[in-house]
Amino acid sequence: MYDDHSLHFGKQVRKWRKKHKLSQEDLCIQAELDRSTLSAIENGKRNASLTTMHSIALALGVPLKLLLSKD
Repeated sequence: MYDDHSLHFGKQVRKWRKKHKLSQEDLCIQAELDRSTLSAIENGKRNASLTTMHSIALALGVPLKLLLSKD
C-alpha cells in the first residue's frame, strides 16, 4: 500500500509541473523518466527513489524540499 508521503509528493509534482506549463511528456524528457513512471508517481501509486525525486526537482527548477514540504 502506498502512503500519504507518496501521494503528497505526487500532488506536489503535478502542481509544479502545471505551474510551469509542462506536459507529463515534457517533464519526462527533462527528468529522463518514462511517462508511465511519472504518471504513477503523480497519482501516488509508486514510491519515487531519491534519485528520481532529485531528477524531477531539477527538471522543474525547484528545490527538492519544496516538493517534500507539507506546508
